[in-house]
Amino acid sequence: MASKKRDYYDILGVSRNATPDEIKKAFRALAKKYHPDSPTGGNEAKFKEISEAYQVLSDSNERAKYDQFGHDMPGTTGGSSGFSGFGDFTSTFGDLFGDLFGSNNRRQQQHYNGKTPGDNILTKVEISYRDVFNGKKMTISINVDVACKECKETGARTPNDISTCDKCKGKGIVEYVQQSPLGMFKHQSICNQCQGLGKIIRQKCLKCKGHRYYIENQKLEFNIPRSIFDGQQIRIKGKGKIGHNGGNQGDLFIAINIKRHPFLDRQGSDMYIKLPVSYLDIILGNIIMIPTFEGILKHKLPLGLQYGDKITLKNQGFYYPDSNKRGDLHIILDVQLPNKVTKTEQEKLWNINNETKFDPNEDFVNSAIKRI
Repeated sequence: MASKKRDYYDILGVSRNATPDEIKKAFRALAKKYHPDSPTGGNEAKFKEISEAYQVLSDSNERAKYDQFGHDMPGTTGGSSGFSGFGDFTSTFGDLFGDLFGSNNRRQQQHYNGKTPGDNILTKVEISYRDVFNGKKMTISINVDVACKECKETGARTPNDISTCDKCKGKGIVEYVQQSPLGMFKHQSICNQCQGLGKIIRQKCLKCKGHRYYIENQKLEFNIPRSIFDGQQIRIKGKGKIGHNGGNQGDLFIAINIKRHPFLDRQGSDMYIKLPVSYLDIILGNIIMIPTFEGILKHKLPLGLQYGDKITLKNQGFYYPDSNKRGDLHIILDVQLPNKVTKTEQEKLWNINNETKFDPNEDFVNSAIKRI
């Protein structure tokens, strides 16, 4: 009876003409992803499947038999391959997995034993468009890790209160062997006796309580540069989390959030203002006033403008970053009509209405009625 098992080449995602190096490369990538000790959790069943495929295809003799007979190759029982199981898994794949995971173990040991920089932290501040236009000096109050000078960052009351951890022998990690369906595996974990420091403190520092640092609320002053953009971050060095074993302290990143404005918008270095104007301003070409961060601008409207038209004033927008050059100011005209008119105003408007030949509604209807 023909086997229903998946094709080994399909399992590894390689062609039937794949070279030994290509097969090994494909297996390495899949093994990292599905190994039960993978940081993502792995998949034991999937890992067993790809390991079985690799054990056959990596052996030239076994591969030749598989290419000729498939899963019914000689030396198998019940349609299964010649995969010997996982009892000798470590010897079969030892070199390969030493390469895959050994470097991680070495890095882990270095992480707990050597100098490691502290984590960065992120906070946010909100600013206005005026702050964007002018730039701003700002002060925030924030809790900061401060290295303890009292104990010189050892966490101990005196140097004599520090000894090497007898459980991990000063490495900061411990190793243990675990039996699994895949065979015997060597694992590493943080030493729970010294929490990865490799040292034991008998008497803790009175200032930092053995933590090597203490938390202090500080007021930090920093400059927000002119023309900063929403979402940009400002970096303050050395105000993040404390480092490990004398590693550099992390940094503080301040994310900028720009408040929305009721009538002003920004696109790049261009400024947009939606400006209410009277219908008479449009008809008569009046001088209008435009509010800006530098005061009031006056501008005479050209005749013939329509509702929604845009007026552009060159070099009146936001500054370009790190430059004295400026973008443009775009005024979008929002033509307003009065809610009430006096009787005298109404009579004057009727006179104008009766005298003018401007009637866009009649012109439209006369043209549209022929096409409707």
